[in-house]
Amino acid sequence: MAIKLITPQMKDLALEYLLSSNSLEIDISNRELSQYCGCLPFQVNLILEEFEKLDLLSIESTNDGITVTISAKAYDMHTHGGFTAQEELLKANINKLGYELEVLSKELEPKHLEKAEKISSIAMAVLSALTLFKS
Repeated sequence: MAIKLITPQMKDLALEYLLSSNSLEIDISNRELSQYCGCLPFQVNLILEEFEKLDLLSIESTNDGITVTISAKAYDMHTHGGFTAQEELLKANINKLGYELEVLSKELEPKHLEKAEKISSIAMAVLSALTLFKS
């Protein structure tokens, strides 16, 4: 059985869904939000909990479900490209680091070259690991 991961795109869709209500407080339908995001219903709770930890919203459990209160930080996150943009920026920065280390290694004396190559290989390993998390 395949594992369905929560992707940055799903988080962006969840954020978009919440902000599109144009309301400060929103009563959440787990099923509706999961269909909109393409995630599983229990993953909606995980996404909302992460949003709360990031101060994008606050969650209040009610008898009828969940009510969330949106913060201004949620609008800022959406305006700046959301979770997908964060991931792309991280990858670009790691690529840039690798490039800069490669340039530096060509300019270093032989005694420092090994250390620069080691740092460069670590940066490339991090980038490779990040691509594994992309669905």
